[in-house]
Amino acid sequence: MSELSKLSPSFRDFLIEAKQHGYGSPDAQQTRTETGSQRIVYQKGPYIYLDSFVGGEPFGGYEHVSVKLGYTYTPIWAMAYYETHKDPELADEELGKVLSTVLAQPDPSLPIRGPNHWKQGKYEYALYTEDYGALEKFTAEEWIAKQVSARQKKVIYTARFIGGLVNLDASSQVIKPNWLEGELTNGG
Repeated sequence: MSELSKLSPSFRDFLIEAKQHGYGSPDAQQTRTETGSQRIVYQKGPYIYLDSFVGGEPFGGYEHVSVKLGYTYTPIWAMAYYETHKDPELADEELGKVLSTVLAQPDPSLPIRGPNHWKQGKYEYALYTEDYGALEKFTAEEWIAKQVSARQKKVIYTARFIGGLVNLDASSQVIKPNWLEGELTNGG
C-alpha cells in the first residue's frame, strides 16, 4: 500500500475559506437545480468548490474541489455526507442556526465541517473522525446535543461523512501539482 500524498497549505486554506462561504453562510448563494438539488459554488484562484445536496429530513449530499488544469477543471478532493438521525422535536430552523454557527468555524486540522468541539448555551457540537482522520482520506461523524436538564443532554442530530483525495493520476498532467505537497508516491 502506498503512502498517501499530503494536501498543500494552499489547498487547505482554500477549503477552509470555501467552508466559511458555504452552507449556512449569509453570503452563500444557493441555486436550485433542475433535478431538485441545491448547489453552492465557491471559486478562488485555480480552485472551485461545489456542494450539492438533496432532501431535508433526512438530507444527503456531496462536495468536491476541482483545480483548473489548462482549460478544464479536474476534481481532486471529494466528500459525501448523509444525515443519520434527527430528533423529531427539533425544528429545522433550530438545527439550521446551530449548523450555520459551527460550519462557519471549520477546524484547520480537518476542515470538513465544524470545529472538533463547540458548546454554546444549551447546544453542544462535536466532530469525530474514524479510521484515518486526515483530510486526504477520512470517515467522520458529527453530532449535536441539547441540554435537557442540569445533568442530562440529548443527542438531537447526527450525520456521517466519508472522503479524501480523488484523481491522483491528474497530478501527472502537471509538473508540480499545486494542491499536493512533495511528490506522489506510487505503491503496490
